Amino acid sequence: MVIKLWLVRATVALLGVWYFTLLSCQAQTSGGAIGGNGTTSPNSNIKLRGLEYSLQTCFNRVLLNNPRTAAARANLKIAKSEYARATELPNPGIVLDNGFIATQEYTLGGLIPVGGPWVMAFQLLAAKKVVKEADLKIQRTLWLIRQQTRRQYVELLMAQERAQTAKELKSLFHKVLDASKKRLQAGDVPKLDVLRAELAYLQSSIDLAKDTQQVERAKQQLNILMAQSPHIQVATPGLHVFKLRAQKTDILPNFKKAVPRLEHFINLAMRNRLELKIVKQQVAVNKSKLTASISKNFPKGFLSFGRSINGNPPTGPKLRGYFMAAEIQLPVFNVQQGDISLYRATIRQLRQEQLAQRNIITAEVSDAYQRLLAAQKQVKIYQQRALDVSKEVVDLAQLGYDVGQLDLNSVLLVQQANVQVRNKYLDAVSQYQQAFADLEQAVNIPLD
Repeated sequence: MVIKLWLVRATVALLGVWYFTLLSCQAQTSGGAIGGNGTTSPNSNIKLRGLEYSLQTCFNRVLLNNPRTAAARANLKIAKSEYARATELPNPGIVLDNGFIATQEYTLGGLIPVGGPWVMAFQLLAAKKVVKEADLKIQRTLWLIRQQTRRQYVELLMAQERAQTAKELKSLFHKVLDASKKRLQAGDVPKLDVLRAELAYLQSSIDLAKDTQQVERAKQQLNILMAQSPHIQVATPGLHVFKLRAQKTDILPNFKKAVPRLEHFINLAMRNRLELKIVKQQVAVNKSKLTASISKNFPKGFLSFGRSINGNPPTGPKLRGYFMAAEIQLPVFNVQQGDISLYRATIRQLRQEQLAQRNIITAEVSDAYQRLLAAQKQVKIYQQRALDVSKEVVDLAQLGYDVGQLDLNSVLLVQQANVQVRNKYLDAVSQYQQAFADLEQAVNIPLD
């Protein structure tokens, strides 16, 4: 009885460990994919080494492992060297005057620089602003890498969609080829129909091989972007072109959610765009350097002090004592006029650059916004009617050819039209994602 109770407890404990391990694995592989409707679905995940990686997880892997991000972050230490430069002071020295034989006078002492203590304070403030500017530039680099990751992720998904579509089309052309062979054996069609059907089938095989190669290229590029071997197998879990319409996914637009007005995205861009923040910070840096240059226009020099020995010729006795002297430089000819004029001119140019950047950002947001709306309308039309009609026409044409009511020309024309509809649908989805990525990059924040 005791042994049975012990076995039951051990079994329950093992099941508990297995359950919590499964939950932790799911938590590690889940992540909010950013896309058309801001939701994460199994359709938007990529399977790497048996695990599904969401778009957000790919972002994290790239930002953590890619050497480009490490190189960008290393610039912060370079900028922080300005703190050390700001604390630089003129070196102290030694005063030595040995005229003991000629004048019987010997002087030995030291000298220290004398200047306004506020100069270092202004230089430290300028260094702090330089570090902040470097941090903003690093953020911009990481954001661009993030957007590149998104585009590469979507490119892989769309490449696999095209390959899957090409595979289905090859199967359809194979059915036409089989039907033409059967009708040839029955004496209903000439051999020319079989050759034409075979040619269409071979062309579909060529298209499938090309699309499959594109999938391999996209896989390797995503692997390289995540700083791992290009030979690691990457696969998307079954994103079928027609199932996309019935499932929530971050690849397609969410038609239940209205797209905000253009002014909304322009305001977002003006508040968040790193280019504007960088230019604004550059203005602050040059203002601080201008203040530091002006603070140097005060008297400065060296203070020397030490011990003096005089032989007191001709009879002595020797005189021993101390001395103190000062060398003061007056800002008459050098008033930092070169640096001051440079910083003032730079500030004026940067203020003009702010206006130029605002104009560029407005143009980028407007262009991406209009392309997004156009692609969204195309995707909606294809989903609501065009895809279903194309599939129905193909099925009817195939049935008509099987029973001898349609000739091969009609079937091939229908199949070609079906190929065009599917490819244009995938083009519309790709254009939507490209426009969405451009709009997200233009406003400089993740969109949902």
